[in-house]
Amino acid sequence: MSVFSIPGNRRGMQQRTLFLCVMFVTMLSVPNIQALTTCDIDAISQDIKSLLPQRDTFNNAGLDYSLENFGDRTGSSTRRRGDIIGAAVRLSFHDAASFSPVDGNGGIDGCLQFDKPENAGLQAFWDFVRPTYERWRDFVGLSLADFWALLSIVLIKEAQGPTIPFQWGRIDATNCDFDEGRFPDSTESHRALDVFQRLGFSNEEMVALMGAHTLGRAVQANSGFSGSWARSEDRFDQFYLKTLLDIPWRRVEVGANTGKMQWVVGNRIMLNADMALGFDIDGSNGDPNTGSPTVCGGQGQQNTCARAGTHDIVRHFADDIEAWFDTFTTAYVKMLNLGQGELKEVIFDGNCDNGDSLDDTVFPTAPLSHCF
Repeated sequence: MSVFSIPGNRRGMQQRTLFLCVMFVTMLSVPNIQALTTCDIDAISQDIKSLLPQRDTFNNAGLDYSLENFGDRTGSSTRRRGDIIGAAVRLSFHDAASFSPVDGNGGIDGCLQFDKPENAGLQAFWDFVRPTYERWRDFVGLSLADFWALLSIVLIKEAQGPTIPFQWGRIDATNCDFDEGRFPDSTESHRALDVFQRLGFSNEEMVALMGAHTLGRAVQANSGFSGSWARSEDRFDQFYLKTLLDIPWRRVEVGANTGKMQWVVGNRIMLNADMALGFDIDGSNGDPNTGSPTVCGGQGQQNTCARAGTHDIVRHFADDIEAWFDTFTTAYVKMLNLGQGELKEVIFDGNCDNGDSLDDTVFPTAPLSHCF
């Protein structure tokens, strides 16, 4: 078990807290905590960080392993880190994308139907992360929606990304069978971008959020696509934004007779939704998967594709990392609040006791009362 600290002000209440959590296990859809301190968040964050292996420095090109075991400690740790970080961001976005401002449901509510095609692969990730959540759910009463939000915030920062403020108080949903058709299809360029508009994001916020594709990779068994968007899958950098515009991408079919098209340069990929940020890829027939253009991007005469309306936003963020980080942070906080009411601030506590640990704590076991 990983070692992490109990805040001093909670240590004396340990027995009572563990007893009460058994009584309240059927009420887990509503957070029952009265306050969260920076000591609490620091301790949970350290436990989340322990999910990541130490980063290696060798080239991971050509290496692969099963995503069914995120805890595997063989192969390239850089790739494993990228898979874990990318999956955490994917999990949060897929939860958020269920939001409907018209129907007033969905959003960041800790509910995801893992058996749906667009969520393929996330069940394996949740199985890997779930024990960490259950420790903290039973100890401080953290809602699942809050944990998913904090999980992605912590791991984005570990990838050298921006510092995103965390608020708590999200209420978990007991079912989410209403979200059919709300998630974007990456094969349809403008359909994917329309989803961001439905969720209330500006073009700048949409491009900033799409920049998170610099993390992780696509796995054909999950999405039908295959490859990495960026050179370092565990680094939150501008590689995705820069290469989207500056190198010529060629449209190819993934495998034989799959009908899945992606854009490639070497072992790097872009999806239609990515390319549509920089270029008009729909062509004369309005279909990005057939006809021309088949090559987009690059400098000077290399590029024959018309610019998309968001092209200059991509360029701006590719050239100015502070502008990208600032916009991403604003947009990500907005995303993590979709479907929720007013959230609560974390209380500063400068007296964290780092001498105690949870190694000798026995946690009660209780099933999650959500949609897993």
